[in-house]
Amino acid sequence: KRFNLQDMNKSILLHQDLGLGPDVVDHKLRLSWPSATKQAIREKIKTETLSEEMRILYVALTRAREKLIITGAVANVTQSVGKWASVAAGQETRLPHYEMLKGSNYLDWIGPALLRHKACNSLRDNCGAGKEFHGRLMDDPSQWSIKIWNKRDVLNGTPSQEQEEND
Repeated sequence: KRFNLQDMNKSILLHQDLGLGPDVVDHKLRLSWPSATKQAIREKIKTETLSEEMRILYVALTRAREKLIITGAVANVTQSVGKWASVAAGQETRLPHYEMLKGSNYLDWIGPALLRHKACNSLRDNCGAGKEFHGRLMDDPSQWSIKIWNKRDVLNGTPSQEQEEND
């Protein structure tokens, strides 16, 4: 599911350190727009919310003892994997912070990391027609089994078009 960022859409934002951030209102023209203070508070709240979501994901990923099963759904696999591939395309060891701030759900953080795993060939094969993954591949001893099903197969109860990767 998408991260809940609805708190940033109120007409007045309140932050414990930065204070009050209202909209500017022109009563004569009957217009309103966010003030610079509100925009700064909005960015701070977004960063803090995403930091908390990342902490929750970290706790969830590090508590598994023997096996971790992660499930997720996207509307279009090729489009999502293509987006993750562009995030993971760099040669640096770490994924760029600014790209992580653009993530709207946990898969937007997990997907680019998985694409960089040497053993996740089937996921990289879904980058789209004619596209190749050019990001840095990381050598890691973890083992992954990635299965991709389309909605029709899941609803029928027979995932026949399953793509599997076992390492």
